[in-house]
Amino acid sequence: MQQELHWKRVEDQDTGRRRYLVGGYLQGGWFPATNWSSLPTQWELAARYAYVDPDLTPLENTEFSLASNWFFNGHRNKLTAEASYLRTASTDFAENPDVDGWRLRLQWDISI
Repeated sequence: MQQELHWKRVEDQDTGRRRYLVGGYLQGGWFPATNWSSLPTQWELAARYAYVDPDLTPLENTEFSLASNWFFNGHRNKLTAEASYLRTASTDFAENPDVDGWRLRLQWDISI
């Protein structure tokens, strides 16, 4: 399990405008082989929730993700399949309509 929460106050040096950014995430992973020894130890299932309010426009961004990882050599060589539902909610629909959508991703990460 891993999480992060942040709150930032940013002052624009040109305009003097102050903005307050709030956000964070919570994610967790689980290796099914921990409970079922017949399953491969290289396989991990993971979930993530993230939220950010950038205070640039009346928008809030939310992400819900499910992922499956296969570790060939730890985090130095892994394959990730991920499905994320992304939501941008606006309090000013006329200027910034709500945007919802799915992101599907397949990523092979190699570190040398």
